[in-house]
Amino acid sequence: MNQIASDRDGRQWALLATDGALRARLVHGAATPAVMDLAELVDTYGPLVLSPTRPATDSGFSAFVDTVDLVASDPGTADVEQIDQVARFAQSIVSARRTSARVAHPHTCSTPRASHVRASPIGGAPRDEMWGAEVGQKDRRDSCD
Repeated sequence: MNQIASDRDGRQWALLATDGALRARLVHGAATPAVMDLAELVDTYGPLVLSPTRPATDSGFSAFVDTVDLVASDPGTADVEQIDQVARFAQSIVSARRTSARVAHPHTCSTPRASHVRASPIGGAPRDEMWGAEVGQKDRRDSCD
């Protein structure tokens, strides 16, 4: 599911996040090149107008939303395939954020935080232990050496 945007001449572009960069791919109209960085697109073809995203009533999107709701609200009744589908989606979000963070801040440590986090069931950990709160600033600095 890509966001669609229109340039000042009416061409439509699909906005994509690839390799930690935002790119646009031409989907309607004519332009050369047909794939470019988002900043280059704005510089070349002017401001973009974002199209509304697909409504939740779209059958494929609605089915996925139902799967996410089931896994989040009652994971014991979800099958392995449904849990795997939601996990892959979550990983794609986390991977994109980690990649963009490394590109935006190349001086920061790229050591994965997962090695420092003790997982707890949702709602099962005291507030001061949630999501790696037990890792001190010294530990984070040392992991970058």
